[in-house]
Amino acid sequence: MAKGVQFGRPGVDLPDNFDEIFLRYKRKELTVSEAADMCNMARTTFYDRASRYEKSMKSK
Repeated sequence: MAKGVQFGRPGVDLPDNFDEIFLRYKRKELTVSEAADMCNMARTTFYDRASRYEKSMKSK
């Protein structure tokens, strides 16, 4: 680590319209599968990113 070696999988960047997709998911306009497909990620990854996004919104 001191030499700058990276460990683990590379992170998945969120799409620019993630906030819109997340809000539509929370309003139950989209299913988890639809929202994940729109973001080009797996459902479990969408759940994880959605919970992190929601926590970051509450802390603001």
